[in-house]
Amino acid sequence: MLHCFKYMRLFAVIALPVVRLTVAAQDSRARISIIDADAQTAVFTSDGFAADREEALENACINVMQAILYSGVEGFNGGRPIVANAEHKRTNLWLGNMFTGKNPGYKQFCAGIELIDDFDRAASGQTHCRVNVIISHAYLLRRADTQGVTGNVKPQPAPSNTAVPATDSTSPAVPTERNTDVPATKPAVKKPKKSFL
Repeated sequence: MLHCFKYMRLFAVIALPVVRLTVAAQDSRARISIIDADAQTAVFTSDGFAADREEALENACINVMQAILYSGVEGFNGGRPIVANAEHKRTNLWLGNMFTGKNPGYKQFCAGIELIDDFDRAASGQTHCRVNVIISHAYLLRRADTQGVTGNVKPQPAPSNTAVPATDSTSPAVPTERNTDVPATKPAVKKPKKSFL
């Protein structure tokens, strides 16, 4: 009997990371589309699937975020994903914490979830919902850009150049006009004579 509990604990430890990975992965049944957008937010429809209602709502939001970050959604950002390079998903710390931990990063960009129809059961036995997910896309794009995952090249400040610019050797020399009232060199300053008084 003791061995049975030991094996059950071992199975739970092994299965837990697999469950977390499947929750963070975009569900292929999600049917994500954009229905409205303004300068700050965009509204997407998505399906969510999970063991209970709260997790199904969370899954719908994760599906939208996964799609707009990594695969793109037709009608949003030109159909291109926000993350320019798939390598960023593996190496960027900001993206690495997007769907994991106690407070996953994606939640700060989810401005609201609205249930379209009532919850029902999927063929798999999971709870299913169809929702509108409101994403603060302007904030998400700014953060992604500052994290360097969008592929946008940030303009570098021009180096301060104190040297005199070199003249172009192909152009003819143009004489510059000088003010003839000002002497070309400064007069030497006379030192006062020493006094031995």
